[in-house]
Parts: sequence; C-alpha cells; structure tokens
Amino acid sequence: MQNEVFIPTQSKFEEIIERKTASVLETLIPQLIRQANRKPYLTTSDFEELTGMTAPTQKYHRDAGNLPYIQEGRRILYETSEVEKFLQDRKVNRV
Repeated sequence: MQNEVFIPTQSKFEEIIERKTASVLETLIPQLIRQANRKPYLTTSDFEELTGMTAPTQKYHRDAGNLPYIQEGRRILYETSEVEKFLQDRKVNRV
C-alpha cells in the first residue's frame, strides 16, 4: 500500500478546520442545550408527554426489564438519561 501525503495551503487548512468545527458544533450545541434544560427525572406523565407512550405501555416495558425506573410508593420516576438510551436503542435507521 502506498502512503499518500496531503500538504494543504494555509487557507485550505483553515477551511478544513472551519468546516469540521462547524459540523461538530451543529451536532453538539443542540445536544448540550437539551441536556442543560432537561429535568433529571421524568414522571409517568412527563414520559408520556415526551414520547406518546401510554402508562400501560410504560408498565409493559418496566415489567419486561426494558425500562429502568425508580419507585417510591406508587410514584414512578425515570432517569431522563435512561429514557433517552431506551429510545435510542429502539431507533430504526431507514436505508
């Protein structure tokens, strides 16, 4: 295999860095804003409002062990980060 060397001009190098930085920021900034503004825990109704998943469906996933939760008496709480992971794990990428 042959090694190729790329030696850009300063302006080309700056352009590459600027494009890559913009790409990363477009992805990271909205994610960081969401994380900063979100509640650390969601109630059953918060979860339903966020996802549209009804209380019986939530219970099904809790009982199946798919959805981690905290229970204090009758009150159910979900860690927001766990809910995001639960949803991400079920994401279907179209071809």
